Amino acid sequence: MSHPRLVSCGVETWKTMEFWIFLLLTCIFLSLIPWTRGQEAYPCPPSEDISPCTCEYDAPSFISVDCTFANTSQIISAFNGVAWFPNLTNFYVWYNDLVTELPEGVFGAVSFERIQLNGVRNLDSVHPSVILESKDRLQQLLICDCLLDHFQWDILSQLTELKFFGLCGSDVTDLPVFDSLILEGLHLPSNRISTFEAGWSTPNIKYLDMDGNPISMFPTGLLDGFEKLEQFSCDDCDLGPTLHSGSFQFRSEALQTLSLTSNGITTVEPGAITGFTADTWVGLLNNEIRELTEESFRPMLEVASLGTGVIQLVGQFPAFKGRCITQSTMKSQL
Repeated sequence: MSHPRLVSCGVETWKTMEFWIFLLLTCIFLSLIPWTRGQEAYPCPPSEDISPCTCEYDAPSFISVDCTFANTSQIISAFNGVAWFPNLTNFYVWYNDLVTELPEGVFGAVSFERIQLNGVRNLDSVHPSVILESKDRLQQLLICDCLLDHFQWDILSQLTELKFFGLCGSDVTDLPVFDSLILEGLHLPSNRISTFEAGWSTPNIKYLDMDGNPISMFPTGLLDGFEKLEQFSCDDCDLGPTLHSGSFQFRSEALQTLSLTSNGITTVEPGAITGFTADTWVGLLNNEIRELTEESFRPMLEVASLGTGVIQLVGQFPAFKGRCITQSTMKSQL
């Protein structure tokens, strides 16, 4: 009579053990799911942990952090001691007087695809490691309207994904030779750059903006390696009164626009601007050119006449009464 009972007890015991094993495995599995799903659904930390910085998530992969209303110590606190998804998309600080520096370790172990510091008016120091933390992911870097007087240009060669770099409205005066095999856009207006050297290794540059720098002369050979250049601008530089022969020798068949507006240019020497294409727009607006010399302008007109290119300037030309001059009206003056 005892045997059936033993069998029954064994079955019940096994069922009990099976239940507890199932429950244990379920608990372990469920303990993993909330973190994973939470990261996928909303990978930002709780807002109170990073305030006044904010985090925005747009599925499936856009994660943006805005620290416009934070000071330096609050940014450090937001990224250190708080759990973050390591690969974020954007970091912004816009029109901020509170941030004075971005020191080493400010972002913890977080990296970005884009960093934009625009109008951070009291920013005078960015440690190179802040940028290099994102060296394998950073595609765009913009630092504008700040108090920086130095930038470590050689780190650009280590940023293997960087397509666009902008440094503008700073007190930086130097622009040494640097390498970047992937950089496409270089935006450097309104700094204090006055001289620089040829020898850059930047073969993929398409856009070069030097507006508003006190540049009086471009070094010979500077543009030789810019074979993919599409747009070049040095408006409001100090290139006048004479644009010397050999100043701008372009090598790009892709050149679309060349602007040298507002440079106080009175004289353009023969061969000062060469290498542009038949479809390039050449802007010499708002200068003080008074004479269209055949030696200087006829070779330029001959190139432009082969395509849709335009050579445009405004000067004190008695025959044209100050009107904007293009190649069609220039021909009658030469």
